[in-house]
Amino acid sequence: MKVPISFSDLTHTGKGLASSTFPLGVSYVASYALKKFPEEISAEIFKYPEDFANYLEKTNPKIACFSNYAWNSNLSCEFAKRIKQKSPGTITVFGGPDYPLDHDKQEEFLLSHPEIDFYIVREGEQAFSELLKTALQYNFDVNNIKSQKSILLSCHYIQDGKIVRGTPTQRLSNLDEIPSPYLLGLMDKFFDEKLMPLIQGTRGCPFSCTYCTEGNDYFNQIARFSKKRAIDEFDYIAQRAKVPNLGIVDSNFGMYLHDLELCNSLSEKRKKYNWPKFIDVSTGKNQKKRTMECVELLGGAMHLGASVQSTDHEVLKNIKRQNISTNEMVELTKFAETLGANSQGEVILALPGDTKQAHFKSVFDLLDAGVNLSRTYQLILLPASEVSSIESRKKYPMQTRFRVIPYCFGDYNLYGEQFSAAETEEICISSNIMSFEDYLDCRSLSLTAEIFYNSQILGELIKFLEQNNITPSKLVGNIHESVTKNPQGMQEIYQGFLEENKRDLWESRNDLKKFLQQPGIIKRYELGELGKNELFEYKGKAFFEKMRELHKVAFEEARKLLKQNNSLDEQSENYLQELHDFSLLRKQSLLSDKTETKKFHFDFVTLLKDKFDSNPFNHSVSEGIDIKISHSDEQRTLIEDYLTQYSPSGSGLGRILQKAHVPMLYRKALTV
Repeated sequence: MKVPISFSDLTHTGKGLASSTFPLGVSYVASYALKKFPEEISAEIFKYPEDFANYLEKTNPKIACFSNYAWNSNLSCEFAKRIKQKSPGTITVFGGPDYPLDHDKQEEFLLSHPEIDFYIVREGEQAFSELLKTALQYNFDVNNIKSQKSILLSCHYIQDGKIVRGTPTQRLSNLDEIPSPYLLGLMDKFFDEKLMPLIQGTRGCPFSCTYCTEGNDYFNQIARFSKKRAIDEFDYIAQRAKVPNLGIVDSNFGMYLHDLELCNSLSEKRKKYNWPKFIDVSTGKNQKKRTMECVELLGGAMHLGASVQSTDHEVLKNIKRQNISTNEMVELTKFAETLGANSQGEVILALPGDTKQAHFKSVFDLLDAGVNLSRTYQLILLPASEVSSIESRKKYPMQTRFRVIPYCFGDYNLYGEQFSAAETEEICISSNIMSFEDYLDCRSLSLTAEIFYNSQILGELIKFLEQNNITPSKLVGNIHESVTKNPQGMQEIYQGFLEENKRDLWESRNDLKKFLQQPGIIKRYELGELGKNELFEYKGKAFFEKMRELHKVAFEEARKLLKQNNSLDEQSENYLQELHDFSLLRKQSLLSDKTETKKFHFDFVTLLKDKFDSNPFNHSVSEGIDIKISHSDEQRTLIEDYLTQYSPSGSGLGRILQKAHVPMLYRKALTV
């Protein structure tokens, strides 16, 4: 009889899915182990805690494997504790990036988690199979294995109160050595209406960014799956997928010739299956020309990234990063626009050396480069990143706080016992050169950019201002000053956002954990009273409840800027009035199936086809034209798919704005 082994990449389910992707990483470890031990073991993979609990009620696995990410670490540990209590002989194995770099911290981590028998560091396929080989030799007697103080490949464990470290494994150079978990049928049960399928083309990252878990030298060499392997998987997935998007998990997709060849094949397959609608991917940090070719081949389904993290030279030096030039960034965003693709820029707040002035400039530089998504992230001190190390903390003084990760909490049942679990993270909220008040001002700017710039919410207005030599950053900067000093109907948005930013921060991780253990606290998180993703929660409120107020503020500030520029004449005023109404009809109550027909004196249908690049006064129609504004059938289907995947609740709507290519949902315009 084959030995049962479970492989779990669990997601919290307390308020929707914290991680709505296929469990790709653990499935690779499982499929590699099945290849090495086809007669000895059976394997089953799990994503949902309820599914895993049902399995454990019927099956006692010899080895229970868990992924360990920031978003599921405590959940995995809570399951492992209960497995060990019921079945002490079951071997528990963890692996993943939520593990410290510093040796002393590694020992401290394992001593504080006795439910973890073995921790596999970094790449897991070979290391787990070596551990499994040893377990078979010792008849799965975990105490006997440990008592020998065996040096296990890339494995850490505690024996006699001290950590035992194995020799690091060499990374796989030919990733096709890992059988496809899709083609083996291991992933079939995950094709539901919630989870996004993932594929991988390459592993590794040649860069050394200190805030990233792949900044370590170990990951610098690039390994690949073959193009044939990726295409075979795509065929398999496309025939079964039930959500609009596909994820590609490469760190720098589009940067390599291999990626271009893959995109050429994916382009043909996408036409055949009419799927995916969009591709979630992190594009390469250089070789932008090649990345642009990839985007073109995929017809705009893939976005172009400009993840600068900062445009300040001192900050970039501190985090060991080099960016593309501003000219390259502008070229990239203009190219993306011609294809109707997203161009996404990313900035991280409070990196070593960051100041309020430097952060504002970084955000404004992205806006003026023309990216249509400017995303600001907080500096999370990931345990396996260099910036989180003891040495880095000494070099760059930071004040940090702890919080519950949004969506990463819930109540669960196993073996008839109900228990709660929640994930926490450490973020930087100030430094010796950035005060907490500065940090909050920067957070407010993030909200302003999300509400008034991202998703091309004011794209038509911004195009008109640019034609009058007014930059996007000037508009967004003036809007930000207006809504933070004189909110004009947006007060509850900004006030609530800042209050929740301050309320959900804790000085001590232990104090936060004690708070979470109090009766009824997790329920408050599940109900949305605590632990929101403030940025997208309040963007959602503005987007779905304050669209009219949003337009009012933006168009008022635009008029002021045009007046200062001596460009606000009667013709411009007439255009702004009609543009306001046209934009509002396309975007207000966006997910509702509404159709309206209105007479305009500018040919907005032609302007829309032209992406508002032409002079609107060349498209004036004195007698007026009737324009019908409504969703297409394809848009209605896409909206239904997203509502099913993320739910129509407040947090669900925020996640749609976070995950979807929102401009593709704006209502179409047709001449009647």
